[in-house]
Amino acid sequence: MSRASIFVVAMLIAAVAAAQSPKAVVTGPKDARCGSLVVLDASESVGTGRLWLLAVSPEETSFLPVESALKCIMASPTPGAYTFVLVVAGTNQNGGPAADMATHTVTLRGSDPPPKPPPDDPPVTPTKIDRVTYVYEKDETAVPREVGAALTKISQAGTIFATEFERDGKTGLDEIPVQYRIALEAALKAGLPCLVVQSGDTVVRTVKAPRTEAEVMEALR
Repeated sequence: MSRASIFVVAMLIAAVAAAQSPKAVVTGPKDARCGSLVVLDASESVGTGRLWLLAVSPEETSFLPVESALKCIMASPTPGAYTFVLVVAGTNQNGGPAADMATHTVTLRGSDPPPKPPPDDPPVTPTKIDRVTYVYEKDETAVPREVGAALTKISQAGTIFATEFERDGKTGLDEIPVQYRIALEAALKAGLPCLVVQSGDTVVRTVKAPRTEAEVMEALR
């Protein structure tokens, strides 16, 4: 084959290659958060020219083709689906104009909501105190003056039964008046002398050896 023939064949091969039909290819994320930068890529496309269009969006949004339209950049604060169209121009095998088109949809989601605060603790129903008893050992201790005065004040208020109980070590529990048995048992566990605060048959708290009015009043809170 002559040199001229080889040149012609080479030119024909180049012409066929140059006449390759355009192909539009878009790569990029399909979902993102609102406000983030979204970059779509058309570098895998084949053709001589590229055009980006925003076909569908929840609002009018700006976008920017860069690098000779090889890439397209967009961002939006509004959630929803954004559909882009890439049109790639070129020539067909006959040398005439041709174009190919590809679509790519990016769904923007709103920012993740802040975590819900833990539920509030259920309201605590205040315990209704209805009895306070100062329990002491007979012939060993006496009721402190301020403690006795505090019990008198509480009793006079009329809402809480406040009293003293002198325990006789020789007396069995069965011989103790019923209204004092719970207080005595709690006081013996805590150690005498002891102030026992009750709500019905429930012991709310015990205070070992109180000596002041303030200690008694604090026990009722």
